[in-house]
Amino acid sequence: MIATKAQRLKAAWVFFCVFVPLWLLAAPAEKTVWDGIYTAAQAERGRKAYTQYCINCHKADLSGIEGAMKGEFFMERRREDNLETLFLDMKATMPRGNPGGLPDQTYTDIISFLLQNNEMPAGSSELKPDLLEHIDLIGKDGPKPVPNFAPILSVGCIIETGENRWVLINASEPIRTRDSFQKIEKEIVASQQRALGQYTFRLADAENFDAAAHLEKKVQVKGVIVRAPAGNRINVNSIEPIAEACQ
Repeated sequence: MIATKAQRLKAAWVFFCVFVPLWLLAAPAEKTVWDGIYTAAQAERGRKAYTQYCINCHKADLSGIEGAMKGEFFMERRREDNLETLFLDMKATMPRGNPGGLPDQTYTDIISFLLQNNEMPAGSSELKPDLLEHIDLIGKDGPKPVPNFAPILSVGCIIETGENRWVLINASEPIRTRDSFQKIEKEIVASQQRALGQYTFRLADAENFDAAAHLEKKVQVKGVIVRAPAGNRINVNSIEPIAEACQ
């Protein structure tokens, strides 16, 4: 008896329950925050702008709003992402009462001040707004899997293992997304080029996103990553087909 494609995919799911952590094998980013991507003079400009526009909410020592700008909370919220996300979040919400009201370079200078206060080294070249998306914010000990409960996307193949029980197999390493609900064309283009991986995730609530229509297709799944002893899952917020064949 010749196995159907769906049966082969299901067999692959069993095999890939044991996997190599691909984040250990990933190629390094172009630059990271540990590569000296701002200057000390720029951080000083950022300090002055921070004092003028940010200090009332975030405090002089950056400890305001649950330490959103410094230390462990800052790193867990921001790591495994590029600096453009931090820039866009700042621009959308700050200064209070006038979000988006500062020049892009001023927001970037403030980011330099934040990096300095998080013990990330200065260098010889200034940080510019158009460079932010090419610089990864990672911990000093290098890249790690995205934190638990982060909004993520992953590319893989959907199979059904029971009634309304959906699994993403051959899945790529989850990466952060800025919006796990909306279709973002830039992400779709990147996902179309992203190779399948060796991860497996149970998909919670996938039936609400017409999962049956995407069987045996290569898809981009977005949602919230939940890592647990009983198994890892994605609480699904969107499913987008990106290729007719899952290969």
